Amino acid sequence: MIHSSKILVIVGSTRARRICPQIAEWVAQIGRDAVPACFEVIDLKQWPLPMDDEPVLQSTTTPLSTRSPGAGRLPRHLLSCL
Repeated sequence: MIHSSKILVIVGSTRARRICPQIAEWVAQIGRDAVPACFEVIDLKQWPLPMDDEPVLQSTTTPLSTRSPGAGRLPRHLLSCL
């Protein structure tokens, strides 16, 4: 049986003005064209990260206005990659 590898291309920037989603998709497409593997682009801006779930910003005493539901939990479709 042939197993297809899953390769994650991670967009690491969460800044408002960023071009990395386009670059990540370009890299993933090059990979899809080059090797028989499943390439998936993962954007950290869409993840509920633990650092976004702090009640107070670490550098100030200003409470955050929103909390990320499910912070620190991996999305289900990524658990199969571990």
